[in-house]
Amino acid sequence: MSGGRQAGGIFHGLGLWPQRAQTAPPLTPAAAWPENRVGDPRERWWPILLFGAWALLTIAAFGLAWHSGLQQAERGLEHHAYRLFAQLRDKLRDNEATIHAFAAQLASVPEATPAQIRALARRLLEPHRHIYMLELVQRVPREGLAAFVAQARRDWHPGFTAKAFDYLQTRTWRPLPDKAEYYLLVMLEPDLSAAAALYGLDTDSVPFLRTTLRRSLELGLAIASEPFRLAEDASLAYVMYRPIPAARAGPDGDVTRDRLALLVVTVESLFPQGALDPYNRYRLFYDTRAQGGDEQTLMTRSEAPADWLSNLLLPVHTVRFEAESGRQPVGLEIRRQYRFADVTSAALPMIALFSLLSLAIILLYLRARRLALALERRAFIEARHQALHDPLTGLGNRTLLQDRLEHALNQAQRGSRGLTLLYLDLDGFKQINDCYGHAVGDEVLRLAAQRLRNCLREADTVARLGGDEFVVLLESTQDSGDVEAVRHKLATCLGQPYPVGDLTLSVSVSIGVARYPEHAVDAKALLQHADAEMYKAKRALIRGS
Repeated sequence: MSGGRQAGGIFHGLGLWPQRAQTAPPLTPAAAWPENRVGDPRERWWPILLFGAWALLTIAAFGLAWHSGLQQAERGLEHHAYRLFAQLRDKLRDNEATIHAFAAQLASVPEATPAQIRALARRLLEPHRHIYMLELVQRVPREGLAAFVAQARRDWHPGFTAKAFDYLQTRTWRPLPDKAEYYLLVMLEPDLSAAAALYGLDTDSVPFLRTTLRRSLELGLAIASEPFRLAEDASLAYVMYRPIPAARAGPDGDVTRDRLALLVVTVESLFPQGALDPYNRYRLFYDTRAQGGDEQTLMTRSEAPADWLSNLLLPVHTVRFEAESGRQPVGLEIRRQYRFADVTSAALPMIALFSLLSLAIILLYLRARRLALALERRAFIEARHQALHDPLTGLGNRTLLQDRLEHALNQAQRGSRGLTLLYLDLDGFKQINDCYGHAVGDEVLRLAAQRLRNCLREADTVARLGGDEFVVLLESTQDSGDVEAVRHKLATCLGQPYPVGDLTLSVSVSIGVARYPEHAVDAKALLQHADAEMYKAKRALIRGS
């Protein structure tokens, strides 16, 4: 056994109370690495404060130059966008004016021949190259279908056949469904050979065209359909319907609308033409959100990718044009990721470079300082751990035990709770040291310390006082039966054989018990009583053997 069991609770004033016996006490604000260990705080913060003051001035200058350059770039983009928007707006207006003129002239000359109608369509199309086609639709009742088809073959096209087209699934021609009336396509101008099969198409058999047709008939206005792929070449396009009022009135007095003018526009013809900026993204869209639909992208031209620094530091500017009328909801959006070349202020590159270099220097300084402080803190924690723990077993030492015991006594006195000290000594340990050497003895001590940790609660404290002597502090104990159970458990656990290399060694343990307040009311007296009880147990073991 080792001597010299006095300890002074030097860490009690700092409030270092661990949760586990094998770990270092948790840091509290008062004891967690005092600032005065690393010098004057003003020395550490002064460079950061200096950088902050400089950065505010730099950011102010940078912001003014940045804002001025961006404003100039935005004005340039908006001017470019306005010219393209004007082109698109004029084309949309031309579409509505053309189909209105076509329908109005056919209404004013109801006896016009097919040749005259085609000539009229050619005259209207000539100044508007972006319009793909003008067409004419005729309402035909079921009972007059056969006679109308025969007449259309003579007047419009020899291959005229009434039929339907499956736009949505197979994109193939199919026979007409049985309906009360049909809206047949009778004229196409220009009369393209690739589109000859469209003669006789029942536009009312196509779901999305039927919706537009009915709405146009109801309102008597030019209404655009949703975009679709043309049957002849799969180009993306949309059509506009406009009813042609007849001279005669129906039974209810309303003017009948047996014919409709159609105007076909391809999306590609509406897309901006001419010199486009490769750094802009142009998007033509079809917006039916006002009618309960959604926004559909018709065509895009992607911009050349910007460099990563522009993506990181410069904004994206979007200019959007929407159609004036919901009857033809085509719009254009121009998006630009600004580049440093767009921001023409000569001061910006110099300010940016200086700011980045300064920021790098400050960050390097802060990182170096943080590493230095981390090393200081780690050294402080390691030094404190070494001061409070046994280097061989990792258990608390005499200093830590004294500190824990005083703290536990204070808690017990305030809460009228009991506590118990168990003083343990390994019997036969000296013979192991003498016979097998100190290396084997040290391994036995490490195994014994590990068993003590495993047998006890996390809240219990285990300390090695020296040699083969250990002390266990049990807090909040009232029942002597519970203490006896712990004592028996420890004796059984420590009495198991110890495998060390090729050896299997056996030791027993003598345990002395001291309870507060039955046996003593202060730390020193409790330790002395437990020590004395341990000696009694050891003498009883010797007499018994």
